[in-house]
Amino acid sequence: MKKHNRHMTGKRTYATLFGALLSICVASSAAKADTPGQEELKAGLSANSNGRYAEAIQHFSQALNAGLPAKTNFVVRLLRVQAYTASAQNKKALGDCLQLQRNLTQSSDKQQAGAVHAWKGYNELELGMCQPAVKDLEQAVAFDQKSPTEARSRAWLGHAYQATGRYKDAVQQYSKAIALNSKVAEAYKGRATAYRHLGQDHLAEIDENKYQSAQRYALVKN
Repeated sequence: MKKHNRHMTGKRTYATLFGALLSICVASSAAKADTPGQEELKAGLSANSNGRYAEAIQHFSQALNAGLPAKTNFVVRLLRVQAYTASAQNKKALGDCLQLQRNLTQSSDKQQAGAVHAWKGYNELELGMCQPAVKDLEQAVAFDQKSPTEARSRAWLGHAYQATGRYKDAVQQYSKAIALNSKVAEAYKGRATAYRHLGQDHLAEIDENKYQSAQRYALVKN
């Protein structure tokens, strides 16, 4: 089994959801003026939404080289992070996250800061950097309070806690993620695994059934 299969379930669902939110933001910004790189940006958004990540990465890279306004540049780089992550290019995704983090200031939008820490933590976890992942995902949760992506960040923090043996903490984060969004399939699967480690097999079986139901729901919705 590949390393990332332990906690990657539902990645496409989250990548699509968060990519869609970012796409709306970028499309709105691009529509205001004929900014440099606009055509590359639109092509990247189209490729990204259809799962053609290599093509999306190419277009986003060309858009970034075209001299986009700072705010748009930030979001496009974040979109490239998502595309790198979805195509398992975790080192490149982490490199972009580090650059984005350097651009954060005390006045930065909380959702932007939360997104940077969430994707940075997710890719650190994929690369086996578990303790840094915990730190970044805890920051992401703090920034994401009451935002549309809080459930995602809490599920990913649950993965990080589980990877470091903090199974009770993982259960707590998965439970909070599910309370925010009961269709988060990977949170049920993650919580089931944590319950197994805690010797709570009955609760694990319940969550495994809920995971299957959530997976079927996701297939129907897509």
